Amino acid sequence: AALAVGLDPCCGGLGQALPGPCFLAGRAEELPCGDASFDVVLSIEASHAYPNFDQFVEEAVRVLRPGGMLCWADLWGVEALGLDWKARDEAFRNPALVPVRDRDLSEGVFRAMKHPQGLPTLLAEAANIQTREILEAVIHNLTVFRLHLAAGKADYLMRQLRRR
Repeated sequence: AALAVGLDPCCGGLGQALPGPCFLAGRAEELPCGDASFDVVLSIEASHAYPNFDQFVEEAVRVLRPGGMLCWADLWGVEALGLDWKARDEAFRNPALVPVRDRDLSEGVFRAMKHPQGLPTLLAEAANIQTREILEAVIHNLTVFRLHLAAGKADYLMRQLRRR
C-alpha cells in the first residue's frame, strides 16, 4: 500500500501495528477521512465493540472508492455481548455494497485457540507484573469465547464486500 492509516479512539494502542502508517485518533462510526479516499477498509476483531455498527458500515461505504473493498472479520453471535446480531447482519446488506466472500472461520479459530502455542499461551508467557492482571482477564475471555465456539453458541466470521 502507498499509505496505511490506522484508527483508534485513544490512538496509543496502534504504535506497533504497521511500519510507517499514519495513525489517527477517531471512531469507526465517524471516520476522519474524506469521501472515496480509500481502496480498502479493514476491520479485524474490533466491530463487536462498535456501539453503532450500522454507522460503521455507512462510513466504510462513504470512504471507499468505487470498487474498493470492505474486509471484515470478528466474533459473531455472542449472546453475552447483548448486541443485535440481526441488525448488524442487515447493515452488511447496504445497497452500495456487493458481497464478494462470506466465510465461517469458527473451526480454524477454535483450533488455533487450543493450540499449545495459541494466543492464550503466548499472552500468558508475555505477562509481567504490570500486565498480568489484564492479560489474565483477556485469557479468560478468550477461553469463554472458545467454549462458546465449541458449543455452537458463537461464530467467527469473515466478509469481503465491494463498493459499487
